[in-house]
Amino acid sequence: MIKVLIVEDDPMVREINEKFLQKIDGYQLCGSAESIESAKKILSKENPDLVLLDVFFPEGRGVDLLKWIRNKNLKCDVILITADKNMDTVEESFRYGAIDYLIKPFNFERFEQAM
Repeated sequence: MIKVLIVEDDPMVREINEKFLQKIDGYQLCGSAESIESAKKILSKENPDLVLLDVFFPEGRGVDLLKWIRNKNLKCDVILITADKNMDTVEESFRYGAIDYLIKPFNFERFEQAM
């Protein structure tokens, strides 16, 4: 089972991502976080295999959490799920090891492909 952490501040989007994840065999939700700080706590405890990460948060950027994950040498993959189409953000995300970048809104088939 692949343990997944969803980091998304919008409760409606977080719920959609959780429901999409439930439809795919082999994945288990190990936590959901609404902020970067709560995500750090879950990451330290749960050791997820995969993080589904938004870019925009009231207190910072998801890319900063991605950098934190890499600086802590946490062994997990990261997929960014965001409305941010800025090429600088996309490039920075891949530079820090993101494995995919989904632009909202997306359909289940695109989500499943990323997984």
